[in-house]
Amino acid sequence: MTRFNTQLVHGCPVNDNTTGAVNPPIYNSSTYAFESVDSMPRWDYARSGNPTREFLEKQIAQLEHGTRGFAFS
Repeated sequence: MTRFNTQLVHGCPVNDNTTGAVNPPIYNSSTYAFESVDSMPRWDYARSGNPTREFLEKQIAQLEHGTRGFAFS
């Protein structure tokens, strides 16, 4: 098998599922549940971020050899 030496092919590992899928899942939820009133969840509303956009930002940072990537419109 041919080995590719590029970040575009390899990319960031997908560790978000138990299905064995090699692509990240797409989350289209606009709001996220809080465990309690005092809790601070990782994501609260899609406009401020979500797991799909975070994966894209990490991928961009890796491709550009940066420390952070940003995706917005």
